[in-house]
Amino acid sequence: MSLKTFLTIASASAIVFGVPLIFFPQMMAANFGISLDSSGEVFAKTAGAMLVTLGLINWLARNWKDTKALKDLLLADILVQLLTLVIDFMSINSGAMNQMGWIGVILHIVLAAGLLYFYRKL
Repeated sequence: MSLKTFLTIASASAIVFGVPLIFFPQMMAANFGISLDSSGEVFAKTAGAMLVTLGLINWLARNWKDTKALKDLLLADILVQLLTLVIDFMSINSGAMNQMGWIGVILHIVLAAGLLYFYRKL
């Protein structure tokens, strides 16, 4: 698999989760056993906007030729995946998130591993 293909997949996964968070935060949260008050809904929508933006950044970066810029992007993407992996794992273990949260954990591990692979390859 090429870096371009992997960044396309990373982009799509961010957008697929981000758009519903913006427009349907209650439904998305309920899928993971989370209930949101109005403040939580604002934070969920904000997280959705950030995911869509991350997806767009990864989409645009697919064609970059600057190795330094790509490595910097990949490093930042790895950090995002690792931080959200820890957050999801802690949320599941504390009972704040139901077992559907394991989908996020698996996705973060796969994305982090792929990003790290391409980071080291550049």
